[in-house]
Amino acid sequence: MLIRDIRAELVDWYHDPDMMFFDGFDAAILGTSKRRGDVRVVVDDHTKCQEIEEARIRAARDCGCVDDAECSECDDTAVTESVEASVDRLEGTWLGPRTPIVLDSEELEYIR
Repeated sequence: MLIRDIRAELVDWYHDPDMMFFDGFDAAILGTSKRRGDVRVVVDDHTKCQEIEEARIRAARDCGCVDDAECSECDDTAVTESVEASVDRLEGTWLGPRTPIVLDSEELEYIR
């Protein structure tokens, strides 16, 4: 199986070693965007960020339960709230003009 290093590919393609990425969210990268006269930024998919964060949260919850529905740490509501809070923080992050954008692709479907 070929594993792509999307970060290296984008940095090489755009000759921009200062391109910024959200750690752990490479699988959510859709591409890049740029306004005229501004720096190019990475664009991540909101839904994919949620999926990545949900998998991370579920893997980190090592409570030893057998039935997720019975466990207060593993129930879907608790996980969903944690995922939403994490992705909201990601979307609200500002690290300067190179901060990646999180695009809500589901919103695009609604607009079309």
